[in-house]
Parts: sequence; C-alpha cells; structure tokens
Amino acid sequence: YLGLRSTVLDSLPDSVGDLPQLETLDIKNTNIVHPVSIWKSKSLKHLYLNGFPVDPLILKRYIGSGFLPNLRTLSGLYVSSIDDNLVNVLITSLTNLTKLGIKSQWSGNRGNNIAGWVSRLTNLQSLKLVMIEKDKESNTKTDKEKDKESPPPSLPSLPELRNLFDLYLLGRFQKAEANQLPSCLKFLTLSKSEFLDDPMHNVGQLLQLRTLRLLSDSYVGKEMSCSDGAFPSLRVLKLWKLTKLTKLTLKKGCMPKLKELEIRKCPNLPFDEIHGLEHLESLEELILTNMPEGFVRSSEKIPKACQVIEVQ
Repeated sequence: YLGLRSTVLDSLPDSVGDLPQLETLDIKNTNIVHPVSIWKSKSLKHLYLNGFPVDPLILKRYIGSGFLPNLRTLSGLYVSSIDDNLVNVLITSLTNLTKLGIKSQWSGNRGNNIAGWVSRLTNLQSLKLVMIEKDKESNTKTDKEKDKESPPPSLPSLPELRNLFDLYLLGRFQKAEANQLPSCLKFLTLSKSEFLDDPMHNVGQLLQLRTLRLLSDSYVGKEMSCSDGAFPSLRVLKLWKLTKLTKLTLKKGCMPKLKELEIRKCPNLPFDEIHGLEHLESLEELILTNMPEGFVRSSEKIPKACQVIEVQ
C-alpha cells in the first residue's frame, strides 16, 4: 500500500510500477505526473489517480498488452477522448473493475463510446462518470447550434449491471429512463444533467434506492412531482441548486421511509409551493441551506417529529 493522497509531492520514481507486491496506489489530490510504469504493473488492484489527463495512446499500449490484469478500483481517470479502438482495448482488458471513476469530453459520438464500455463492466459496484462538453465555452456558435451539431451522449444502459449500487453522473445526458438503470441501485447522484423532463417519475421506480441527490442544474424544469408509491425505500433526498424549480409536489404515499430532506439554494422555490410535506410522516430532518430567511412560513405543514434546521 502506498498512500500519498493530499501530499505536496509532484513526482514519483519511474520504477514505482515495478514494485512486485504493490496492490494500492493513491495519488489523489496531488500534483504527481503519472509515471508510465504504473500502467505496466501486474500487481495493482486499486489505483486512485488525481484527475490529470492520461494519454490514450499509453492506455492502448500497456492495458492492451495485458498489464493491470487484477485491477479492481480505477478512480480519478481523465481521458480527453475515447475512440472505438480504445474502447475495445478497455472492454477486453479491464474486466474485473468493481469501482470506476472516469472523466472525459464528449463531442459527436465520443460520449457514446464510453457508455458502450461502461455497460459491459458487469462486476461494477460503484461508478462515477463525468462528461465535459468539448469547446463548451466557445463563443463562435450559439448554444442551440451546438446542441444541434452534438447532442448529449446517451445515458449508459445499465440494467445488466446487477452489482451496481452507487451511481454518480455529472454532465449532460439524454433523459434518464427507469429501464436504463439497474434495479439494485441504492445511491444515485445527478449533477449538471440539465434534464428538461421531471426525473422523479422514472427514478421513483427504483425500489431499492436509499439516497437520491439532485445537484446543480440536474433538472432545469419548473415543477417536480412524486407520485403515490414512488421511492418506497428512500431515506435521504437532497435538492441542491435547482435554480428554476418553482413547485414541488409530494403526493400521499410517496417516500414512506424518508428521514432527511435537504433543500439548498433553490431560490425560486417558495415554501408555499411545497405541497404534501405533511405526508412525510417518517421525516426527521428538514435541512434548509442558503434559503431565504424566514423561508418556513407555517409549521402546520411540517411533520410533528421533524426538526427544521436552517443553515446560512
């Protein structure tokens, strides 16, 4: 085990990957430039990288040659672009991954290549997928023109990943259908997804989901509604920075086991437009973070056993 997380180091000996019994290497939150030798290791099982870009040619050369055969955890991997050839290498080589954290750019079909790879990692238990729109900050074309040329990548079709229980998606994807997500999912985080359709109907069908975090602009619609019977196992719901949300409806019979609800920086959601809060009889904490002062106007809507926590 070699743990260097959050140190001030910026380099490692080139021979680090040659250590015959090294199973875990952690360089997260460092400025260490990746030694090529780590991709040649035959003993590594857990590799935590720092998000520095990795040359796709290096991955093709070494992983395609049978190195890292025992890798279980690959976190903090940043590959600027993934083509079909690299996908084929990854599919045939990194078959034992149980935890994957990867960031890449999408343009055209680039993002769909990653989706195709991820959907074949049948041993995955945890997945963090970050997709960055290539040239997003370019001012030469309007947003509508960019969307027309390069639609967001498809959400990976993951129903066959029967071991996946923790999923974190950051970036724009086409809308999430319930049949695209594994039924065994227990933790789901969405951020920057910019879904136009209310995700609650589809996501609410995940019977084992315990924690749902809808973060910054994951949903850009105005109204959100949870129907009777939705989210039967949900314990924690976090709504963060949904800046266009103006109405939240919680119908009787939804979220019967919810313990914690946090609403953070939703500036256009007034308390009067949160309907059905009184139906959440199991709710223990309503956390209001960076919401307007005096947000709660009536305690009658708050379940009796619920504590209201306001954080500024």
